Amino acid sequence: MRYRFKLINFKSSEKNRIQNSLTVSNIMISSVVSDTFGVSSMKIIHHILDNPDDKDFDVSSMLHASMQDKAETITKSINGNLTKPQADKMRVCLHHFENIEKHISDIERVVLGLAQLYLPQIEIILSLPSIKDVLLSLLSSVRSVAIWQFLIHPNIYAPGQDSLRKTMKVPERRNRSKCHELAYISSRY
Repeated sequence: MRYRFKLINFKSSEKNRIQNSLTVSNIMISSVVSDTFGVSSMKIIHHILDNPDDKDFDVSSMLHASMQDKAETITKSINGNLTKPQADKMRVCLHHFENIEKHISDIERVVLGLAQLYLPQIEIILSLPSIKDVLLSLLSSVRSVAIWQFLIHPNIYAPGQDSLRKTMKVPERRNRSKCHELAYISSRY
């Protein structure tokens, strides 16, 4: 999960680069919307990148229903001047950003697949009274996020990932409980 943490840091860096390009270009969509990288905002940003000469496009068709009342303000906020070098930089950053999101999803899928081996132990743990509250307070590190997601949604990933455990060379020790082995696997990834 250390790799996942690094990927999240890379993703944040790409977001900052994109936001910097928008600011330099005087496209201040971030001052109007709550999430510059939300679905509606990204539709607008992609439209600006794909159609740099289209200055008078209708943003209301790209907005979520809850944002329709902000259409006029958003239109005013995107009246900047996106230069070709800034647009090229943003395209590269957006492409990298999307690839990083895919890699994060892949790494979570692998870790949660490994956790599938321990489903019986996880079910026993979850059967204890108020164990979810205790686990939530204990599992606060970034390394534990994927495991916690698996505890909440155990049916997302298919079982049968024995080959992954062998590939990672996890020693099978009789004195190590399954939960400890899960912690060992997640810390080594």
